[in-house]
Amino acid sequence: MKLRAKPLVAGTLFVAGAFYLYYPNPFWPTSRLLGALERKDDLHRLIAAGELGSRALTDPERVIPGLIPALGDRWDEVGGSVSASLCRAGAPAVPHLRRALLHENARVREMAGLTLECLKAKGLK
Repeated sequence: MKLRAKPLVAGTLFVAGAFYLYYPNPFWPTSRLLGALERKDDLHRLIAAGELGSRALTDPERVIPGLIPALGDRWDEVGGSVSASLCRAGAPAVPHLRRALLHENARVREMAGLTLECLKAKGLK
């Protein structure tokens, strides 16, 4: 028997009478979204960074440490999305960002500094 897959909307497949979402989406568990930050596909990483932004507000202890390395992503849009997510997270992100200023990756250090400036502009130190 041959299964036929048909793309309906970007990021979804209709296979054997059911929909499958293969791009990161709000239904994915946090652990899977954090794993998507390490994929080779730029779009996967960008979408995952955006989805994790809202979860950084509700589960900061788990999400924020996973976002820090993604500040140094090779695609600027991913690093920018992560920075915006950490800025929205507010005070819980500050200690992680301060530690990131000593990170081995220069891009992570640079983006952590910019994110701390964003938080300072919001009134957080």
